[in-house]
Amino acid sequence: MSVFKIPMGVCNDIQKTVADFWWGSKSEKKSIHWSKWEKLSQAKCKGGMGFRDFSSFNQALVAKQGWRILQFPDSLVAKVLQARYFQNKDFMKAKLGSTPSFVWRSILWGRQILSSGARWRIGDGQKIQIHKDNWIPKPSTFQPIVRPSLPEDTLVAELINEENKWNESLIYRHFNRMDADKIVEIPLPRSPKEDTIIWHYDKKGLYSVKSGYQTALSLKFPAMPSSSMTGKNQWNIIWTLALPEKIRIFAWKVAKNILPSAENLWKRRVIQEPTCQVCKLGVENVFHALETVAIIKIIKEFDLIWEVGGLSQVFGFCTERGVELQRPRGIEAQQQRRLGERAIRSD
Repeated sequence: MSVFKIPMGVCNDIQKTVADFWWGSKSEKKSIHWSKWEKLSQAKCKGGMGFRDFSSFNQALVAKQGWRILQFPDSLVAKVLQARYFQNKDFMKAKLGSTPSFVWRSILWGRQILSSGARWRIGDGQKIQIHKDNWIPKPSTFQPIVRPSLPEDTLVAELINEENKWNESLIYRHFNRMDADKIVEIPLPRSPKEDTIIWHYDKKGLYSVKSGYQTALSLKFPAMPSSSMTGKNQWNIIWTLALPEKIRIFAWKVAKNILPSAENLWKRRVIQEPTCQVCKLGVENVFHALETVAIIKIIKEFDLIWEVGGLSQVFGFCTERGVELQRPRGIEAQQQRRLGERAIRSD
């Protein structure tokens, strides 16, 4: 898995088995998959469950081999591959070639991650082309937003003066203002050094499978929204609760609206109408099921006396035990009173 590209069909079969287990599907009984795999494979802080996407993980592992070629060009494997596929070229610019081996095909597939996350650390700028290479520390492209008015083969070295500092007048004259601001902020060594390739998503500049996997996910699901909630911290609230894991997973399903409520079943054409089967008063969505039905259970379990015309005793009971509930108003209050009367008659 760390050397060869696993066929997509094999990865999909593995993921299907994991998804069937998660949603409770068996050979004799099929269950509804309430969320797509691409959403489940997102990190928990982004609204997913953190399940491993096997194709992306495989690509992140294979990318490690390409990183080793970049870091150790004098190794035996790097020299053999260079002699066969990129004799007079750089590894990042090497092509597939004629009759390539499956190993080389796999390495180039993993190189897609390196192209999206690796960039040059500027030394003397003699190896870096300003139009083609990744050299500006700005994620996603690492290249100028607006094409600078300089020749195609211009090197970064031409932007550095004799004092080994940025030629700011030249940069601001030929680059967009935003790009120029980023460039002059790039630190230069005190004395000229050779340019090196680093991994942008690591403090030490070293490639890791963990960060490579996140890059692979962004390549596979580019238009994937992180969540319906704003900010990662809001999802972390669920997973940092001091509650059993089963309760936290239930809270996550509530936040994602993927519980088998009547409304969700109706949307999937499992039932004919989304009406709540308990109160018969409205559509049973997730919040209706949790709020309205929970009140009925409290009444039946503790045998509370329902006061026709109000819910004072129920709310008083809940308040004494630290449960905060909002008093319903208008039509909602009438529905709650009817619901309470039915509960008393059923008892």
